[in-house]
Amino acid sequence: MNALLWITGVISLLRAKSIRDTRWLGLTYVLFYLIMEALHGKDYYLSGIYPALFAAGGIAWERRFALSRRVMAERLVAFPMFEGALLATSLLLLPMSSPVLRPATWVRYAATLHLRADSTETSATGPLPQFYADRFGWEELTDTVVKTYQSLSPEDTKQVCLVMTNYGEAGAIDLLGKRMEPALPPAIGPQNSYWMWGTHGCNWKVILFVTENSPADEAAVWDSVELVARLDNPYSMPFEHKNVYLLQGRKPSNPVVWADWKDFI
Repeated sequence: MNALLWITGVISLLRAKSIRDTRWLGLTYVLFYLIMEALHGKDYYLSGIYPALFAAGGIAWERRFALSRRVMAERLVAFPMFEGALLATSLLLLPMSSPVLRPATWVRYAATLHLRADSTETSATGPLPQFYADRFGWEELTDTVVKTYQSLSPEDTKQVCLVMTNYGEAGAIDLLGKRMEPALPPAIGPQNSYWMWGTHGCNWKVILFVTENSPADEAAVWDSVELVARLDNPYSMPFEHKNVYLLQGRKPSNPVVWADWKDFI
């Protein structure tokens, strides 16, 4: 039902003489839509322009039926069938785009109505869609890292490095972790701008590492491997179900080459 409004808005922006000064909005949408399709971009990349399309569509509908009795009377509901259907479908689908339900309730709701949220990423999802699942697991991660850091000896505390595998984890440590433990060193990560910020002088002797790697994988690189915890929040994204290691003594045969860690997505 929303499409009847925003598609009308696009057409009116491109064709209507009365709002020609805003034709660039319609052209902008079409241009960027084609670019996103060609680059296989995510659907939410264009979300910022839709309010303008809804507004233009509303104006177009009103002008098309300007002489109708309800429009001339400036009624709050001028198109009862359309507006009623729009309201009903919006309320029905609201939980699929906004976290208005508790996780367990959302799962039951989606199953009952046979609804499935669109995947906005290429990764597998768990019981919740990514827009909702991405809100879970950060407290457990931060609490584990901070408590492990606080349990280290004074010597290890001075040189430990906190290495994450993606920007979400690194951001959680830098934001939430600093609130819990002001002395916590900055997170190190290979993804996007975190890779550009480098290793913050890490000497790679003592590492707190959050990763999907198995203990055997880490034992091939480190002399001492201690599995501190397993992160398994049932509502978080599957790729956030990871191990937290305390690693010491990186083997000379496996030196760190930071350029090889680069992970831009």
